[in-house]
Amino acid sequence: MTEHWYSQLLAEVRAQNESLELFSVTTSYLAKCLRAVTGIIAELHAHIDRHTFNDEEEEINFFKYVKPEFDGRAYFFTDLLKLEQSAPKKDQQAIEQYYRKRLDSTRSFLLHHQDDQLYLSLGFTYNDQTYFLRYPPTIQNDTLNFLLRDDRASLLPFLDKRYYTPWSYLYAQLVSATFLQEYLEHRLSSATPAGGQPLSPISWTGNKAELVELIYGLNEMGVLNGKKESISSLATFFGNIFQIDLSNIYKMYENNRLKKKSRTPFFDSIKLSLLRRYEYDDEFSK
Repeated sequence: MTEHWYSQLLAEVRAQNESLELFSVTTSYLAKCLRAVTGIIAELHAHIDRHTFNDEEEEINFFKYVKPEFDGRAYFFTDLLKLEQSAPKKDQQAIEQYYRKRLDSTRSFLLHHQDDQLYLSLGFTYNDQTYFLRYPPTIQNDTLNFLLRDDRASLLPFLDKRYYTPWSYLYAQLVSATFLQEYLEHRLSSATPAGGQPLSPISWTGNKAELVELIYGLNEMGVLNGKKESISSLATFFGNIFQIDLSNIYKMYENNRLKKKSRTPFFDSIKLSLLRRYEYDDEFSK
């Protein structure tokens, strides 16, 4: 087994991850990345079949440091492809909830296995023979079911035990989860599926009637693009920014217009709040 050859293959799979730096991906592109990575893994498996490890130390090193890097990227692209295929496309609030739920579960998985991550990062070796040498399928399945304790264990009966050890599979899942966590954090801060709008870091915490009052007021002032815009376009624009459904904006406007008391309570409140701020600053600027 040649370490240089491993490094060449790993450089190829790393290139697939680097191409996702902008996070502007499509499902067709993700499928292409997955095919490329699985093709490289197939080459690696064929190489394993043609060669034998010189000793236990070489086998441990391979399944501890090399194999999880390859498999982890394949799992990452698989998870990411499923994630984006099932993502909501229009409702910004649903989109954010969808990604945040997956981020929470990914963080939970990584937290659950933080001791296993420390075993690798701190260079421990005391359990290497148990963790990274190939054993009969019954031992591997029982061990991994105990380790994972979630749906990731469902693949165990289908894994070819020539190419996995108890912890090489676990570490591959941790590699995948680490990449996925980074992707989801970036997605939540700056992006949505193709064709969507950015997820705003600022949320509207007033009620919808107040937002509708603001939209109509700004439009009547002609301060958006220097003219009056169509209400439907403004409803879409502000709805996307604040992740709020304003499809019933005309009905809400009518409700505002037909109020018996003040028909502009939000603007009245804005005026009073701003005047109080002026008075406060006037007092402390003397």
